[in-house]
Amino acid sequence: MPVEAPDVVTFGPFRLDRRNRQLTRAGAGVALGRRALDVLSVLVDAAGETVSKETLLDQAWSGVTVDENNIQVQISALRRALGEAWIITVTGHGYRLAQPGTVALSPPALPDRPSLVVLPFQNLSGDPEQEYFVDGLVEDITTSLCCIRSLFVIARNSAFTYKGQTVDVRQVGRDLGVRYVMEGSVRRIGKRVRITGQLVDAATGMHVWGERFDEALDDVFELQQRVAERVAGAIEPTLLRVEVERARHKPTNDLTAYDYYLRGLARLHEGSGEAARAAYGLFIKAAELDTMYGAAYGLAAFSAGRMKSSGLLTVNAPEVAEGVRLAWMATQHGRDDPTALCYAALPLSVLGLNPQAGATVIDRACALNPNSAMAWYVSGATRNFLGETAAAIANIERAIRLSPVDPLLHQFLGAMSLALNLEGRHEEAVAVAERATVEQPNHVATRRHLIASYALAGRQDQARQALGELIRMAPHTRISKMEAWSGPLRPEYLARLAEAYRLAGMPE
Repeated sequence: MPVEAPDVVTFGPFRLDRRNRQLTRAGAGVALGRRALDVLSVLVDAAGETVSKETLLDQAWSGVTVDENNIQVQISALRRALGEAWIITVTGHGYRLAQPGTVALSPPALPDRPSLVVLPFQNLSGDPEQEYFVDGLVEDITTSLCCIRSLFVIARNSAFTYKGQTVDVRQVGRDLGVRYVMEGSVRRIGKRVRITGQLVDAATGMHVWGERFDEALDDVFELQQRVAERVAGAIEPTLLRVEVERARHKPTNDLTAYDYYLRGLARLHEGSGEAARAAYGLFIKAAELDTMYGAAYGLAAFSAGRMKSSGLLTVNAPEVAEGVRLAWMATQHGRDDPTALCYAALPLSVLGLNPQAGATVIDRACALNPNSAMAWYVSGATRNFLGETAAAIANIERAIRLSPVDPLLHQFLGAMSLALNLEGRHEEAVAVAERATVEQPNHVATRRHLIASYALAGRQDQARQALGELIRMAPHTRISKMEAWSGPLRPEYLARLAEAYRLAGMPE
């Protein structure tokens, strides 16, 4: 007897409700026509297997005679709605849905402590240039809440997948596994700012807290702290004020430096090497204006590391040595700032070739802010360099749980595939690296992880095909340049990796 298809299935950040004929991404509705939904339903049921054009016509247009071109029209609509990487063309055979292993996942369970997500605030200033200020303010509020050990807080990057969308807070709660959702808006006019915030019980939709702050912009850090304090008080009334004070961190008293810092974050989140170069200059400017700004030093160092991993810097580039110096400055001026320490740790490993120092710094960051997905990812990446693969896998898994739909998920998964390869679990590494490539097909480091995984697993044809795609993205990729982008991996693994790249056909 055939098994009936479930009414609701999930894949990646998407949820397909067949009974109500609705597709959502991270809780927000995705506009899709009736026939495109039918085609998607067929692809989902195939669980990653290739579906022929004949099967699509038979199942999505049952009993209706149509031209084969109708398939391409609906496939194009799906790619616009889901993203190009989700629907894969299998030449001469048909189509398949990427990431078959993520179909029919259960929603995350509520943690055993108060849990919340701070959604992106609305920018009511009427000035698109102020988006960086609004986003940065929300990020700092989230960081303050993360430092409260009694709370489970969803990471900023997962929260920002809802930016610019009308959401149902109940669905957000179900999708992210949280009980409370915080929303708000910011209106910045001249030297004054008005911040409004409200906390909603995601299970009932009831408002449990709300407040408005209307003061001089010079008081933005105090305003930020008060918002975090009121939210914490609403969720956990027994929380002492002194615990909130420990969560507070004022990285700078100079608003102009803070503006440069926030602009740098906006550029860094774009992800490319060139964006990291622009972010580097902005963080340097912030540090010049406030020489005690630990987070600015850390993020400048991190940006230099991103440039190196993207192939923009050689080993002997001046920015490499300067990045190491900046990382140490971050640890000096941000000893109790988990953000400064988090972003300083990886450059100490990658630029300074000192993973033990990086591990010491990131351990302190994780202790100060145990709900930081970025910190646990950096901890996992650092453990890879030390050969501590079991700890690397555990820490990266924790990062993914804290930020399950993170825009940087491809980097988390890339570090995971490296750990699996280091353990000799190459087939598992292939699956993780393939998922990372689906998440971000244009990221150079992600492609390198995929090639290595294929080659080490003995899948040379797939390794050569993946290498061809990498060469089109980064034509100057060479084995002789491995030292510039591989980081301080163990010599025996680097030798295996170089041989794997040779088997895949990478130029010397």
